Amino acid sequence: MTTNANQLAERRRLRKLENQRLEEAARQRQEELRRQQEAERKRLEDKRIAKEQRRLQELEEIRKKKSEEEERIANLEHEERQVIAGIGKQLKLVGAFWTSTLHVPGSEEKGTLPMCTAVITSRALEKPILGLEGDVILVGDNTAMIHGFDRKTRELLFTSSWSDLKDGNLSLRTPMAMAATRCGRLLVCEQECARVAVIDLRVLFQLYRTCVLANQVTGGHFCNFEASSARMAFIDGKPHLALPRGLAVDDVAGEFYASDEASNCIRVYKLPANAVTKGVTLERSISGSRDMVLKRPTGFDLSHYHVVVCDTGNSRLAVFAKRGAFVQTIGRKGMSGGEFYDLRDVKLVNVRKYSALSPEVLNLKVMEESQTNNLTQLWQIVATIAYKFSTNEESF
Repeated sequence: MTTNANQLAERRRLRKLENQRLEEAARQRQEELRRQQEAERKRLEDKRIAKEQRRLQELEEIRKKKSEEEERIANLEHEERQVIAGIGKQLKLVGAFWTSTLHVPGSEEKGTLPMCTAVITSRALEKPILGLEGDVILVGDNTAMIHGFDRKTRELLFTSSWSDLKDGNLSLRTPMAMAATRCGRLLVCEQECARVAVIDLRVLFQLYRTCVLANQVTGGHFCNFEASSARMAFIDGKPHLALPRGLAVDDVAGEFYASDEASNCIRVYKLPANAVTKGVTLERSISGSRDMVLKRPTGFDLSHYHVVVCDTGNSRLAVFAKRGAFVQTIGRKGMSGGEFYDLRDVKLVNVRKYSALSPEVLNLKVMEESQTNNLTQLWQIVATIAYKFSTNEESF
């Protein structure tokens, strides 16, 4: 009896010890699992913290680079302001003079009026154009014609029309401004139309050359031809360009500028590199500052450093750095010397470098609206008032 009791007690003790061992093993496994989970959580947290630190570091580097770039641009603009301000101190009115007259074809009954001009300088072209032997002055009139004149002799070379019989929307309307590029294209903005037409000058002068050869056979004396085949494309300016009034090309930067009379600003677009597309990239807009707002900008021109624009609504010239910083205004409304009444266009001529004391000479020639019915006098196209930027005292 005692032996059985002892055996039963021993089994109970052993069972109890086994249960305790199992419970201890379970506790150890749970503790190990907890430590593993804790280590995994810590690893993930460390990874998240490291990723966040890298992100913040990258943002800080981006912010630092952006700040350095803004500081660099600000320094460049400051240097531009200093250079232009130094030139502006020597600003003086030097007058204007008439040189010669271009006779634009058309009758007084039709009311033919010259609207805009562009000069093609043969030496400035990247590749020569067959049929273009010297510099040519192109004149666009209000009947949607473009006339070509020899720059030296002032002789009329050709008259080109641009109607499209298949689709009237593709016909060239009254040109308001023209600008030639070094790659042999002519950009034209049209009246009441938010687009810029692109014309291939090589095709245009090929048509002119064909007309000259035909006249040699037939004995004709005038070159009047349909030139719509020279039009490459229309660059749609919407939604940014509403009412273009002026054009200028910066071949070095690969950009073209268009003044928008409706939006009171100048739009800067990337010039298409190869094939002309209907869509172009808007790079930036120049509209002035809070203290100097453009009003109805029309004609303008570019120098090495800045943009000079006719601020027609304010009867003055406005000068901006090419990146958009305002520099100064020139003139005011009036009829006296140095004043403007109906300012429409401005051209910079003889832009060249001198010595360090005279970094740039800029002669501004300004057009006011005073054309006769069918005559385009050169001083009326390009000059009624001329200003000279210089640091010496030589005359205009």
